[in-house]
Amino acid sequence: MKTFKYLVGLIIVITGVYWYFSSHEEAQDPPPPIAFVPLVIDENSGQDVARNIPDAWRYLPESGSACSASEPYGVEGGMRTLFCRALLVFSWKSFAALSPVPIFTHGPHSNSKLNLDSTTDFGYYNPKFVTWASTALIPAATNSELRVATQNVYDIQLKKLARTYFEVDLKLREDPSLAERERVNYLVSIKDLTGNAPQPSNFEEFLGTAVKDFGGYDPNQVRTSVMWWLRRYQDDTASLWHIALIKLLTTYDAEWLAEKTNKLTSKTNSHQT
Repeated sequence: MKTFKYLVGLIIVITGVYWYFSSHEEAQDPPPPIAFVPLVIDENSGQDVARNIPDAWRYLPESGSACSASEPYGVEGGMRTLFCRALLVFSWKSFAALSPVPIFTHGPHSNSKLNLDSTTDFGYYNPKFVTWASTALIPAATNSELRVATQNVYDIQLKKLARTYFEVDLKLREDPSLAERERVNYLVSIKDLTGNAPQPSNFEEFLGTAVKDFGGYDPNQVRTSVMWWLRRYQDDTASLWHIALIKLLTTYDAEWLAEKTNKLTSKTNSHQT
């Protein structure tokens, strides 16, 4: 009888231990998945390695591209290259589903499908989307732990590009006549397929000539940055994206931004005196 009671007790203990650990494991969030980065997949499918935007920051790959029409330049590429790398860990479909409003008002793209091959048109951002994205795409702005965890991602993959976009934005904002002239010329160049329209190749020297090392910036990144900002002047979201860029720099690059701001303030004061 004692043996029987002992066995029954042992079975109860084992069952209880098994139940505790199995239920405990089920109650926990699954461990973060391991990023798998193929070279090229389709931009309209992508893959969901990340479960959300903070995870996408953590897993953002330094190489590869989800866009069949994009060369995998890695961290030396421009905004599109960065976007196509991001699609390797967070699909367009999943991202579009997060937005509370349509991403574009018109153009070749939609929330369900991207058209990255268009040479005569581009997406016009919905201002309400940009306002949402300025917070949603920079979750570390209000999460110090995430900022620390992703600071290296910014330093390696975004810092150079973000600073370039800031400098181009600054030059266009300081000279509205320049911005308007280049906006018109750019629109003509993408609508005119005869080759007679002004072409944007001079944008490579927008921040400095080749003789002066392009102002210390990558000429290809400068060129694509200028064209991106001119499209934002056309769809009237430049000021909203400016706010988002300042939030990004404040979050990850505050010292550099403060230095730039101080120089601008000193320059303005010297001109006033």
